[in-house]
Amino acid sequence: MAGSGSAVVARRALFDRIGGFDESLRSLEDIDMWMRLAAVAEYACIDEPLLVILKRPDSMSRNREVMRDAAVRVMMKNRALLPPALQGGYWRACMAGIHADYAKWRHRAGQRRGALAEVARMLALAPVARGRLALGLLKDITLGRPL
Repeated sequence: MAGSGSAVVARRALFDRIGGFDESLRSLEDIDMWMRLAAVAEYACIDEPLLVILKRPDSMSRNREVMRDAAVRVMMKNRALLPPALQGGYWRACMAGIHADYAKWRHRAGQRRGALAEVARMLALAPVARGRLALGLLKDITLGRPL
């Protein structure tokens, strides 16, 4: 994964082809861009650190609610970029994975009800593909175990 807007190099023609950053997004506009770029071009990763990302307490990435809402919105927006065969169960499993992450973060923040709601969303989206994970999270959250 690219990691941030500072870590990607692409030809200007590709940006012109897919449009720029989606300024309507409050967060994850870089991830949205990389998804759209990956849909029209190949990419390669350089296995060498080329930048350092500094996160401060007031960084956008620290605002979990904004990040969660943006993650769901980006996934919904870009579903059609997947081949038709992957727009069903595969996409739902990916969405369930996002809810798994936020269930863990909510649990760690002491938001038990919110964590359980995220697990319910997981089960609704992908009961087979992510059911074991959802049930494990449900058990740990209910018992108050650390995640």
